Amino acid sequence: MARYGGDPKSGRVGNLVYRADGVVQSAPVARRRSNSPRVKENNNDFATTSRYVEFFRNNAFVRMPIRDSRQRSRLFRSVRLALNSDGANPKGSKRLDRSLGIFIFQDFQLNANATFESLFGGSVSFSGYGVELKNALGNPYTGLDARAPSEATHLEFTSVVVGFDLKPDEPMVSAIAQQGSTGKVPLDSTASPNPGLGPSDPAGTVVHVAIVGLQFFQEDASRYYLLNNVKYKGAKVVFAG
Repeated sequence: MARYGGDPKSGRVGNLVYRADGVVQSAPVARRRSNSPRVKENNNDFATTSRYVEFFRNNAFVRMPIRDSRQRSRLFRSVRLALNSDGANPKGSKRLDRSLGIFIFQDFQLNANATFESLFGGSVSFSGYGVELKNALGNPYTGLDARAPSEATHLEFTSVVVGFDLKPDEPMVSAIAQQGSTGKVPLDSTASPNPGLGPSDPAGTVVHVAIVGLQFFQEDASRYYLLNNVKYKGAKVVFAG
């Protein structure tokens, strides 16, 4: 690398940069942003994907207190894959419809570190009475059916139900998200918990999404302490339609 023997001053002359330590080097060349149609299409696809991801997270997923650090990136991949399946619009102008929305949400795990099934060990169905929980034998679910850690004394189911109207221009929430909770249920309780309302009947462009989460607590002196280990929390989209 070239050096000069003048005064130790720094500065720039033309395309040369003079450093205070006597080193002379070429000035960095700024890369010009490409204006090619391919780059514009990719940028538009990326922006559209990000817009959908933030819309879904802000109106549904952030309402569920169970998530992992990679939830956004996993959702981004699912949305990007769904957008690339849009055959009606050219690249750079792709949109989600109801069928692609169902594809994105179906069986999506909010915490990849512990699947909902690994803790729940049952089945979820919906009726006019709300979310119905059944154990592996098809009987009403109780705290005894949970695959709880040894230090847990209570469990809590939470639910989020929301409808997404995926219109061609911009998506919107068709109804305010409803949230439900069983409260702290003792693991030795024989009562079947109900975490809230179920989804409405699907219609038109609306994608109804129901999320159910499960987490455990330890009771000590009438106070409840959440077991914060990521392996003890599970949440999943149990209905998309």
